[in-house]
Amino acid sequence: MGDREVIPLLPDYLNLKRNSHQFLNFDKIWCPELVQILENVYKGLVKNHRDLAKIMEIPSPYWLMQSIKQLPANEAEKFMLSFWKYSGNTSSFVQTALLIGTPKLLQKAQTSIESSKDPSSLFKYLSIGFGFRMYKEEDLITQQSLKNLMTYKEYLSMEQLDSIAEQCQRLGFIEWSKNNVLPHLGILEKKSIFSREKKSKFIDLKQKYFPDHDTIISSIIDESKIQGLSIDDKSYYQYEKQGVSRQVFFSILEGLLKKSPSIPIYALAAQYIKAIGDKKDLELLDLKLSFSIQQKIKRIKEETTYRVKRRTL
Repeated sequence: MGDREVIPLLPDYLNLKRNSHQFLNFDKIWCPELVQILENVYKGLVKNHRDLAKIMEIPSPYWLMQSIKQLPANEAEKFMLSFWKYSGNTSSFVQTALLIGTPKLLQKAQTSIESSKDPSSLFKYLSIGFGFRMYKEEDLITQQSLKNLMTYKEYLSMEQLDSIAEQCQRLGFIEWSKNNVLPHLGILEKKSIFSREKKSKFIDLKQKYFPDHDTIISSIIDESKIQGLSIDDKSYYQYEKQGVSRQVFFSILEGLLKKSPSIPIYALAAQYIKAIGDKKDLELLDLKLSFSIQQKIKRIKEETTYRVKRRTL
């Protein structure tokens, strides 16, 4: 913190109607005095609005809840516990409690969810409450907070599971996502009667985050049809973030070449080998293909071998 003399001026400056967006900058100017300022602002809301549950869903307090997430966990817990009797039945408080995830807040959230007549309503606007796909806010989402959220997976929609799967992919929690998010997607698929459009989106979601071999093969074939496609190490990232290891990827390419050999597939495999392969992967280019294809692939093989050996010297 720089000039602490500015602290007394903050209550008037952080007027919810005029400068509420400045609450999002609390992570830059945080100091213990700001907790008291937050409490005073919140007390004003409690005093002026009997039905705080409704007021917590409008935009202004949204900025307030975002600033609470920026506080150290122990300070955020202290603040939220002080006002839980007023706001503990709101989606804003429950979702923030699951995100911060201290034992006391998790217990409070559990009590609110279990006592709610409509638990699903407490997960309304989850993308905003948790910060999915929101600049800077998604950096606050940890694997533990996702585990806290998935404890109540029966109240989550397909769209919300999409956000969770994407965040898992972003953080590299591929196996955990496969073991927790994917099974529940299967349950939703069995329980629900989707429209054709909804069913298509559901299939797309599973293929996007949890592709099987057929999906990967289809993607490779589509790539091979693109004229002038340039492959580099970043091209493989789309498969890596889905949990497809380099070994598995080249194994799929090998199987595809054996089953349906073609110049485009061979050329694509060569590009991937040049980009991310090693000398052992060059063996893929020695497959016994048809004579007509062998004549055409000689130049591709020679160029690829040269590039890999030069890169792996």
